Amino acid sequence: MPDWTAVFHPNSYLPAAWANAPQTLSAQGGSELRAIVESANLPDLRWPNWSDYRMHVEKFYDSSSYIPARIAKGI
Repeated sequence: MPDWTAVFHPNSYLPAAWANAPQTLSAQGGSELRAIVESANLPDLRWPNWSDYRMHVEKFYDSSSYIPARIAKGI
């Protein structure tokens, strides 16, 4: 079983490698991300209404001060 503490920053959803250099958003981008999370709807998604999961998405972004999520192959 992998040692996840080496992969993820403690108390965060961010991988440890990104903890020191997180991606940032402009003020407008941050407002737009918060609006998307609050609405729990994003028309570009296959299932655009994800209101059943809004609480979880909000918790995810709250834990990182709304730093954009990134997906990387192999992590």
